[in-house]
This record gives sequence, C-alpha cells and structure tokens, in this order.
Amino acid sequence: MTISFDSDRHEALLVSLRVATNAIGAELDALERKADTLRSSWSGEARDAYDEAQNAWSACMRGFHGVLSNTNIVAASAGDSLRQAEQAVRSLWA
Repeated sequence: MTISFDSDRHEALLVSLRVATNAIGAELDALERKADTLRSSWSGEARDAYDEAQNAWSACMRGFHGVLSNTNIVAASAGDSLRQAEQAVRSLWA
C-alpha cells in the first residue's frame, strides 16, 4: 500500500476554499447593504422586529464566514504537516 500527499491537489483545494470564502463574504456584504436600505423604509415595532431578526442573522453569518476562514487556515496547516511527515518518512528510507 502506498500513501502519499499530493501537494498540487491540496493547493488547488486551498485556492478553491479561498475563492469560495471570499465570494461568500462579498455576498454577505452585499446582502447587508441591501438590508440597510430596507431598514430605512420601516419604523416603530416593525423596524425593531426587523433589527432584532437582522442582527441575529448577521451574527450567525459572521460566525459562518469565520468558520470558513478558519477552515482555510486549518487546511493549510494540515497540508504543511502532511508535507513534513512525508519528508520525514522519505528520509527514513533514504
């Protein structure tokens, strides 16, 4: 059995994760701007209810985006660890 780490495929994964994370962040920013526009059209209890729901949703989405960003960091770190492990194993057999 052969176990190996394909650094090119891993780098492609990291690029895909970064692109997706950035695109999601841009969409969330755009949604936030649209929500701000809608907010100005309401007043009183409707506005208060909207603010409460919007703030909860925004906090959730910031958390989601943070998890995606951390996934990029962890995946990069895992790749570094796998590269080092592969080099260490190769040196044992050299």
